[in-house]
Amino acid sequence: MRGRYGNDRAAVSGNGHADEVDRACRALRISALVVKDTDPVWSIPGSWVGPQEPLISGDHLRVFVFGR
Repeated sequence: MRGRYGNDRAAVSGNGHADEVDRACRALRISALVVKDTDPVWSIPGSWVGPQEPLISGDHLRVFVFGR
């Protein structure tokens, strides 16, 4: 997500709150995000990944539903 998606990328990459991620997903027509344990947002304290309830959760990945 580069260029015109800059603000949305910042929200999703860990600097945003869940409501910002949801807004970005709506704007980009994304219904689900897959986050792997190798993605930086996974280990950022206070990131949107922590408090969100995933649809699917495993040791190495989580799937979150957004943009509804």
